[in-house]
Amino acid sequence: MQTVLRIKPSELNSHFLQALKSLFKDAAGLEIIVNTATTADTIFSSESRSAYWKRINKAIKDVEDGKNVISFTAEEFEKYSDKLASKHKG
Repeated sequence: MQTVLRIKPSELNSHFLQALKSLFKDAAGLEIIVNTATTADTIFSSESRSAYWKRINKAIKDVEDGKNVISFTAEEFEKYSDKLASKHKG
């Protein structure tokens, strides 16, 4: 599973780590890549901090409850990727 979370540096706290642990609790391991966002003001301008955390916590609960989750095997992913790639080869 892969996800992108856009947060402000000030939001890197224990609550965020607990949310990550909960989201990926069944994973054998994690790879964490940190990139800086040059347009942070644009990313966060339309959403308050509390609205953001409400959305993140709902997403975590949905994953835990198996709601709004799409899953597929590696073989299904490869097949679909090949299909998409062939459409864009022109």
